[in-house]
Amino acid sequence: MIELEREQLLSLVQTDSELSDILMRAFILRRVELIAWGFGDVVVLGSKHAAGTLRIREFLTRIGHPYTYVDLDTDKDAESLCEECVKINSRWVHLRTCQTCGKTLCCDRSPNRHASKHARTSEHPVTASAELGERWLYCYPDDSMVGY
Repeated sequence: MIELEREQLLSLVQTDSELSDILMRAFILRRVELIAWGFGDVVVLGSKHAAGTLRIREFLTRIGHPYTYVDLDTDKDAESLCEECVKINSRWVHLRTCQTCGKTLCCDRSPNRHASKHARTSEHPVTASAELGERWLYCYPDDSMVGY
């Protein structure tokens, strides 16, 4: 095992295309294993103008691996994702939207409870359900809910 800081790894990947391909294949093989275990397919999230997003999409296309692309700048479906869960390949149950900053994160019934963690660390107290048909707000400090 080789231990590298994030910046060192990024530098290697950006300067050595062969190493970049090897690492991407390893990540894809890991992802295939996750798919076999029922954790979903490859979803590429990012701006269509970001170099990293373009590089990953080109690689997946080149090796013929199917993927779903969500443009975080323009895709309305991006609101139906917990961005923190996506980063760690985790699942969520329901989504909540912070009423201070607009971030959409997973609920307390989800394994990672990103919405309540966000409320604690950012001191953004009120969240709303992001689920279709649900119209309510929840205040974390007061532990109270109100419908609207």
